[in-house]
Amino acid sequence: MISVGASDENGERAEVRSPQNPNIIIWGSNYGKQLDVITPGTSNIVYTTDATSNSSYSAYSGTSAAAPHVTGLAALIMSYHPTPLAPEDVEHIIEYGATDQLPSGYDIESGFGRIDAGNSLDLIEFPNYRVVHYEAQGSQAVQVGSLHHIDMVGDYDIYPAGPQW
Repeated sequence: MISVGASDENGERAEVRSPQNPNIIIWGSNYGKQLDVITPGTSNIVYTTDATSNSSYSAYSGTSAAAPHVTGLAALIMSYHPTPLAPEDVEHIIEYGATDQLPSGYDIESGFGRIDAGNSLDLIEFPNYRVVHYEAQGSQAVQVGSLHHIDMVGDYDIYPAGPQW
């Protein structure tokens, strides 16, 4: 499962402030330690077909407007990779490919950052990169072939494929 927050046109957490008192937030997108990524989700950049007309569009905002961007990227990643990917593979590729927002690194306002389809696809461009699962307990060093030595945490990573493949 990928937790998505809405971002504004500047790539920051989407929120609407009171016109009378800008210190009061009327509406704000999801945030917190469960957040994975953010995507565009404000009415000045996301439009949808109007439910009352066959020929017009309406402004659309919030995480409901942001989530379809991630769904589309997940589908693109799965269609681009030459072999089937597990759901956690797709999630990590989206997270690793996201463009970091300030402050640097993971944060509760933007997660791993704003999704970036180009970066995500570059991570798995075959045969230059491979998605690999391995057994690891905690943080440990893993020897990959004779040329690569990578410190990894958990059971997943993306790294350059070499002649050992």
